Amino acid sequence: MVDREALMNSIALLKSGLMILIAPEGTRSPHGLQEPKDGMTYVATKADAVILPAGLSGAQHFKHRFPRRHACSASLRPAVSLQDRRARAHPTR
Repeated sequence: MVDREALMNSIALLKSGLMILIAPEGTRSPHGLQEPKDGMTYVATKADAVILPAGLSGAQHFKHRFPRRHACSASLRPAVSLQDRRARAHPTR
Protein backbone atom coordinates (compact mmCIF):
# COMPACT_ATOMS: atom_id res chain seq x y z
CA MET A 1 0.00 0.00 0.00
CA VAL A 2 1.40 3.40 -0.98
CA ASP A 3 0.65 6.49 1.11
CA ARG A 4 0.59 9.05 -1.69
CA GLU A 5 -0.15 11.94 0.67
CA ALA A 6 2.99 11.12 2.68
CA LEU A 7 5.05 11.03 -0.54
CA MET A 8 3.71 14.42 -1.69
CA ASN A 9 4.24 15.95 1.77
CA SER A 10 7.82 14.65 1.81
CA ILE A 11 8.52 16.15 -1.61
CA ALA A 12 7.04 19.50 -0.52
CA LEU A 13 9.16 19.55 2.67
CA LEU A 14 12.35 18.85 0.72
CA LYS A 15 11.57 21.47 -1.91
CA SER A 16 11.02 24.02 0.88
CA GLY A 17 14.58 23.39 2.10
CA LEU A 18 13.85 21.15 5.06
CA MET A 19 15.43 17.76 5.70
CA ILE A 20 13.52 14.55 6.31
CA LEU A 21 14.49 11.06 7.42
CA ILE A 22 13.25 8.07 5.41
CA ALA A 23 13.87 4.44 6.29
CA PRO A 24 14.36 2.86 2.83
CA GLU A 25 13.14 -0.52 4.08
CA GLY A 26 9.98 1.04 5.53
CA THR A 27 10.64 -0.51 8.96
CA ARG A 28 13.33 -1.63 11.36
CA SER A 29 14.54 -5.21 11.47
CA PRO A 30 16.37 -7.10 14.22
CA HIS A 31 17.97 -9.23 11.50
CA GLY A 32 19.85 -6.52 9.60
CA LEU A 33 19.05 -4.79 6.35
CA GLN A 34 15.98 -5.62 4.32
CA GLU A 35 15.21 -4.97 0.67
CA PRO A 36 14.62 -1.21 0.16
CA LYS A 37 11.34 0.11 -1.19
CA ASP A 38 10.99 2.60 -4.05
CA GLY A 39 9.56 5.50 -2.02
CA MET A 40 12.88 7.05 -1.01
CA THR A 41 14.18 7.15 -4.58
CA TYR A 42 10.87 8.50 -5.88
CA VAL A 43 10.83 11.32 -3.30
CA ALA A 44 14.51 12.20 -3.83
CA THR A 45 14.10 12.25 -7.62
CA LYS A 46 10.96 14.41 -7.62
CA ALA A 47 12.45 16.87 -5.11
CA ASP A 48 15.97 16.91 -6.65
CA ALA A 49 17.19 16.12 -3.13
CA VAL A 50 20.58 14.91 -1.98
CA ILE A 51 20.60 11.57 -0.13
CA LEU A 52 22.80 11.17 2.94
CA PRO A 53 23.06 7.42 3.57
CA ALA A 54 23.11 6.58 7.27
CA GLY A 55 22.99 3.37 9.22
CA LEU A 56 22.03 2.66 12.81
CA SER A 57 23.40 -0.30 14.69
CA GLY A 58 21.77 -1.39 17.93
CA ALA A 59 18.52 0.51 17.31
CA GLN A 60 16.45 -2.67 17.64
CA HIS A 61 16.68 -2.23 21.44
CA PHE A 62 14.68 1.00 21.25
CA LYS A 63 11.43 -0.58 20.12
CA HIS A 64 10.26 -0.73 23.73
CA ARG A 65 8.67 2.29 25.32
CA PHE A 66 11.23 2.56 28.14
CA PRO A 67 14.40 0.89 26.88
CA ARG A 68 17.28 -0.04 29.09
CA ARG A 69 20.62 1.48 28.23
CA HIS A 70 22.09 -0.13 25.14
CA ALA A 71 24.85 0.91 22.82
CA CYS A 72 23.67 2.41 19.56
CA SER A 73 25.92 3.75 16.85
CA ALA A 74 25.36 5.66 13.64
CA SER A 75 27.48 5.61 10.51
CA LEU A 76 27.26 8.11 7.67
CA ARG A 77 28.38 7.67 4.09
CA PRO A 78 29.11 10.30 1.42
CA ALA A 79 26.11 12.21 0.11
CA VAL A 80 24.56 11.06 -3.17
CA SER A 81 22.93 13.40 -5.67
CA LEU A 82 20.66 11.60 -8.13
CA GLN A 83 20.76 14.69 -10.35
CA ASP A 84 24.59 14.44 -10.57
CA ARG A 85 24.37 10.73 -11.35
CA ARG A 86 21.88 11.35 -14.15
CA ALA A 87 24.15 14.02 -15.64
CA ARG A 88 27.12 11.64 -15.60
CA ALA A 89 25.08 8.80 -17.09
CA HIS A 90 23.68 10.98 -19.91
CA PRO A 91 26.19 13.71 -20.75
CA THR A 92 25.12 16.36 -23.24
CA ARG A 93 27.06 16.57 -26.47
